[in-house]
Amino acid sequence: MKLSDYFDLQTLVKRHGNDKAALRTFGLAHASLFAQPPKLLHVWMREHIRKENDGTTPGEHYARPIADIAFWSNLVACIFGLTAAFALLHYNGKEPVNLLYYLFAAVALPLLTMIGSVAAMVRAMRTHSAMVRFSPAYWLQRILGFLHKEKETRSYRIDPLLGDWIAIRRAQSMGVCYGIGILAGLLVTITLHDVAFVWSTTLAITPDAFERFVKAVAFPWRDWMPQAVPSAELIAQSRYFRLGGEIDPEMVAKAQRLGEWWPFLAMATAVYTIGLRMLLWAVAYVGYAHALRKAVLRIEGVEALLEAMREPTVRTGAEHPNRSVGDSLSHREAEATRAVLKGAYDIVVGWACEKEKLPAVAESVGTSASRYIAIEGSETYEEKRAELQKISGEALFLVKGWEPPISEFADMLEVASEYAEAITVVPVGLPPDYGIADERWLSVWRRWLQMQPIEKTEVI
Repeated sequence: MKLSDYFDLQTLVKRHGNDKAALRTFGLAHASLFAQPPKLLHVWMREHIRKENDGTTPGEHYARPIADIAFWSNLVACIFGLTAAFALLHYNGKEPVNLLYYLFAAVALPLLTMIGSVAAMVRAMRTHSAMVRFSPAYWLQRILGFLHKEKETRSYRIDPLLGDWIAIRRAQSMGVCYGIGILAGLLVTITLHDVAFVWSTTLAITPDAFERFVKAVAFPWRDWMPQAVPSAELIAQSRYFRLGGEIDPEMVAKAQRLGEWWPFLAMATAVYTIGLRMLLWAVAYVGYAHALRKAVLRIEGVEALLEAMREPTVRTGAEHPNRSVGDSLSHREAEATRAVLKGAYDIVVGWACEKEKLPAVAESVGTSASRYIAIEGSETYEEKRAELQKISGEALFLVKGWEPPISEFADMLEVASEYAEAITVVPVGLPPDYGIADERWLSVWRRWLQMQPIEKTEVI
């Protein structure tokens, strides 16, 4: 499921979340997905999008600004990394380049932000995390969102946990782009310029100690790429002191050798700044996908929607002395009436009933069928007759109990009786609960049927 689906689902729940009969019919057709609510919701959403197909679902419209912000954030991070590399590796011919500056910007600083990202992930797995507010990606997203007029997305709610994981994932993608930019800057600089690398620090660090540090950094690749691991001799020759304001003549004589640091710097950038960050991006993507699934289930109205898909729509309302004509029977009356109904029929015909709601309406009166035919009312007489000729075995007709019988229905019953072994007519109550209609309307339908010369037909 994508972020655009998250917005689409909010729209569709508002539009169709109260149509219990249609929801139950969909649930009956996709009962195998009840154990996978996110997948069930995704299938339901896609079905409605295909039906509407008029551009009214706003998912892509609302998700597009967020995708644009991601693109510009990554571009800014890449440019920043490229600029940082050019600045740190700038060689004016008077002093060599201190590689420790580059290692700090290309390795140490990204590792510190990765530690923050891991901490934010751990916190976000439990609850809404405030640690993402310390991420540069979070604030850059806010700034770019303001510049991009992200008010388009403000009319739709983004779950706080999902928002955290969006920022966390964004931070990792920006980190990868920053690493790509700084590595590109390094490669461009050493290609176009003759750069001499040295290491210089005020701390009392001996060449032997610095060699141990370098080999520890190079541990991931030192066995399979030894040429990217500086030798002890190179490390000793690269020690630089600025005292006196002039470069040691011996260092100048070996300036070409000092350029051999670049494979080590490139591998350190590729492994730590890009490789580790890509690993964190993969973890963040999994966390984001999990948060999106949870956020989908927390959309207002989704829980009731899933309940309507799972629960039978059998009418079980309490008796009410002022119940209006056409209301469903009380639970006690309905149970007594349904005693003459079978649990299943060969076919159920819905008269003036939408096909997508027919299984749920049948379920509301306590029965089902292996086949359903819907006569929605817009068909021609010949089309209705052709549909009814498909009837065989025992048939159940569901009609609107609150509407009086019409002569066309009598004609259609006569057609159906030629092909069915037996026909049972069930007037149903008002939507959305349906169920069996009030006894007063049942008596109207029974008296009407007694006046019709239709064989093999009865009203419950």
